[in-house]
Amino acid sequence: MAAHPGRFASASNSLSRRHFLTAVAGSVLLGACADTAPNNRAEPETNTAGQGAAQFRQPEVLRSENGRLDVTLTAAPGTFQGAIGGALAYNGAPVGPTLLIRPGDRLGVTLRNDLDAPTNLHTHGLNVSPVGQGDDVFATIGAGEERSYVYDVPADHPSGTFWYHPHLHGSVAAQVAAGLFGAIIVEDEVDDRADMAAMTERLFVLNDPIGIGREASPMDGMHGRTGEAVRVNGVVQPVIASVAGGLERWRVVNASATRPLSVSVPGVVLHLIASDGGRLSSTRSLDGLVLVPGERAEVIVEIPSAVEELAIGSDGAGQPLAVLAPTVGQSTELPTTGGTLEVPDGLGESVSVGAELVVRERTLTLGVDMGMGSMMYGDSGLEFTIDGIAFDPQRTDITVEAGTVEEWRIVNATGMDHPFHLHAWPFSVVGDDAWPGWKDTVNVPGSGEVVIRIPFVGRTGRTVYHCHILDHEDLGMMGVVDVQPA
Repeated sequence: MAAHPGRFASASNSLSRRHFLTAVAGSVLLGACADTAPNNRAEPETNTAGQGAAQFRQPEVLRSENGRLDVTLTAAPGTFQGAIGGALAYNGAPVGPTLLIRPGDRLGVTLRNDLDAPTNLHTHGLNVSPVGQGDDVFATIGAGEERSYVYDVPADHPSGTFWYHPHLHGSVAAQVAAGLFGAIIVEDEVDDRADMAAMTERLFVLNDPIGIGREASPMDGMHGRTGEAVRVNGVVQPVIASVAGGLERWRVVNASATRPLSVSVPGVVLHLIASDGGRLSSTRSLDGLVLVPGERAEVIVEIPSAVEELAIGSDGAGQPLAVLAPTVGQSTELPTTGGTLEVPDGLGESVSVGAELVVRERTLTLGVDMGMGSMMYGDSGLEFTIDGIAFDPQRTDITVEAGTVEEWRIVNATGMDHPFHLHAWPFSVVGDDAWPGWKDTVNVPGSGEVVIRIPFVGRTGRTVYHCHILDHEDLGMMGVVDVQPA
């Protein structure tokens, strides 16, 4: 089985390294970087392996206390060391602070806009209200203004890796590509378990930055904009020192505006424990996986015992994106079976949305119009559509009754891939080789289709679904769904 965007490859299916690299040609194979949270989260690197190489940076972590986390995010031009021309940043850093919360918490965010253009905020993947002070992507925060958001995280919210970024229609691609994003982590009692807490935990927030001043070309509109080099938590080609022979937990966020990103380490098995929406009921052993823009994954990695540097990935010009440098050190004691480190299993609940629960089926068709549409890049006349029409915030495209389950068949009538993202309500993907667990972003391959089942439970309100190649979203491939009380 070949790996491709939105899919994973099982080690048991003997996916060869050569075949994996061929399948993701044009993508980027990525390495690891560390988070700065306390306890099991990796501390900033001081290892100097790879003389003269850059050491990875780690986002600041802001942790909730007594059920609350109140933060201020300031969106402004990025002036941090190593920033590209035209960079943007939250709180002056290459990656915004990681917001670490627990189920049942209240997250309060004051967003200050120090840009010279309007913006807003979206909490990608959080199961929170899309209206009022919640995850309202129709809101606009003008230059020099601020807005207060309040997110009441449900008490049964799954543990997982989520993220935040702007979502003001027409400027999403430019602002995210320039650097406005950060991670949200929800932890629960399973994360507190001794076997989980003993592992070093690392956060990867991946992007290929593009300055806000670069004018988008017709090719950017058609294929999505891409930057010159992928960065790992804001660093190009970082060196990551890990204890040889140990286990590590990696959380990975693809924050690129366009680029699918591949995660693999030569000769190393990755154990997938969580998808977009949280932990899986059973761990999957993989040779590698590919994340489309917006997707996340959590894997447990067996660090090689050999003390030798591993070049991880390629920038397309023969240069690695990161270097994994196992070192001899005192590993935290972990459970073993027969002297072999034991990878935790059965961490999450089974996701099963049976066909008998479906009350309505819909077909959504993703398309592109090369005519003189109302939304253009230059003189291209390019417009992306869902069901033949481009996004209109004043129009509601789908009305759903709360408490019901719907099945959506998403048909891709174009020759290019489109990652499909639904706000506020996670879904399951139907199919034997589909991504497991709860999802909020799934790749729909060119000229292909994907079937998802969505339980519209837990909240009501009006929000959007769209392609997460952000230039396609800005050019109209987005619709409005309104979930109304029964």
